[in-house]
Amino acid sequence: MKKYLFLYLLVLGMSEMQAQLRIIENYDFPEEITGFSNYSWRMYVQTNKGIFYWKRPLPEYSKENAIAISPLGTELLLANPRGELIKYNPIIFKEISKHNFPKGIIIEKFIFDGLGQRVFGISDKNNLYDIRFEKEKMVLDPISNDFFVSNGVWNNNLNYMLIADDRYLFYYDINEQKSLDRIAFDYHVTAIATSESNYENAVGFSTGEVVFYNQALTAELRRSKISHAEITSISYHSIDHYVFIGDSEGTLFVYNTLKDTVISSEKIHYGDIKSEYLKNSTDNQSYLITSGGDTQLKLWDLNYFEPNYNRIVNEKLAQKMEGFLKRRRNETSQAYADRSNENTLATLKTGYRQTLVDSLAASKYKSSEPIYSVFEDTLQVAFADLKIVKIPLNSQKLELTVCITGTFKFDLLPNNDFIIAGANISSPFLPMPLVYSKDIKLLPVQKEPSIALLRELANKEYDLKVSLSSLVDKLRAKGELNDVELDMESVLKKEKDSLGNEELNLHITYVSQGIRAEAQRNTADYAAG
Repeated sequence: MKKYLFLYLLVLGMSEMQAQLRIIENYDFPEEITGFSNYSWRMYVQTNKGIFYWKRPLPEYSKENAIAISPLGTELLLANPRGELIKYNPIIFKEISKHNFPKGIIIEKFIFDGLGQRVFGISDKNNLYDIRFEKEKMVLDPISNDFFVSNGVWNNNLNYMLIADDRYLFYYDINEQKSLDRIAFDYHVTAIATSESNYENAVGFSTGEVVFYNQALTAELRRSKISHAEITSISYHSIDHYVFIGDSEGTLFVYNTLKDTVISSEKIHYGDIKSEYLKNSTDNQSYLITSGGDTQLKLWDLNYFEPNYNRIVNEKLAQKMEGFLKRRRNETSQAYADRSNENTLATLKTGYRQTLVDSLAASKYKSSEPIYSVFEDTLQVAFADLKIVKIPLNSQKLELTVCITGTFKFDLLPNNDFIIAGANISSPFLPMPLVYSKDIKLLPVQKEPSIALLRELANKEYDLKVSLSSLVDKLRAKGELNDVELDMESVLKKEKDSLGNEELNLHITYVSQGIRAEAQRNTADYAAG
């Protein structure tokens, strides 16, 4: 029973989860909100009456054109109509420095790179600038004059800027100072977003349509008519399959990428929606922040949304396989090969995956009971919202559906739906139990890494440990290491590179008296599993 506990706690209350927005707080400001920027819970709000830290006004700053807090939360930039740029410390609430832009340049949006080491500005004339600080001086360099920039976001995977230019979309390589292949559209691009965890981009249009592309912009993934009004904001959930889309009439739509459909919509503001996904690192909770053409800033709870069950299964299965495939101390190559043979590994993967899926299904449907009915020569089983299962009676007579007991096994489809994959039905009115098994051809194929490759990497990991032990013994024999404790921890992970291609990486941590110096041995030169 204990082995199911962690999953039960993980999905506690899943049967009650709905993809509906739940408001936590509604902050009302004295004037219309024109923008906001946050790092975790550090929230700065831009209004026609000035800048606020949550509801606390910063009286030294009146109307600003643009505000942006850096990705690490250590710096806030403000630009005003007077052509000034202000660097502000958001931790101690103190102005660091003030600079003047060249005459005629008004910055309306800031874009940071992944770590906030570089910052760029989009002007009111749709020009893009590189903003640098050299000692106490600000340097402003125009990046290009062969395109306009109506919007831009940074892609950390590629280290490119994704730029919208009216009816065009393209990446810009900042280091090489060149734009990559453009995509042309028939309508104006009004919102863009990038999902680094999903390796894809979303593009919103003036027509109310949203189109999803792969990260490289070489393939269209999905296309959906979301609204009859202009799309003004797009925010991805960081790990699960939801995209939050706002339009110019104050409506927020929740879009399910696995099922390619809008699952809820609600008018929450007046005018253009602006939104930002917030993941709280301290409690791992998810929220959405929104504003519109009104005076309200709203905080929404996303923790009641149904999770991506396949993600949970794959993560837990990967952890199990990583632990099993570790080569044990003093385990010979032959013993390791015997222990991790194909049959054992396949049995472990299949059995543990089934345990995970059944545990998740039991948690989700804990308040549901199967309903049995007889129709002609079949027993029909209806279970919650799952597809009805029809089990042939095989010439057995079953006139009463009372006293029926059943045990069920489940499986997961790629769209996050559970199905009944197997059942064993018994009744005092049945001479023999009824056995049901879903056609294996209808179940999703599970991609697993090569067993030979996993063995090879585990053996390399073991060899590194042996080499380290030998080195430690030699140093101690020479009196050069004394009593320093030195050990190595490692884990094999199936990950994705910056382009979204799968690879297997060996992560190694060297431990010395509790102080860790971590090195990563990248095994991407091996074929992905």
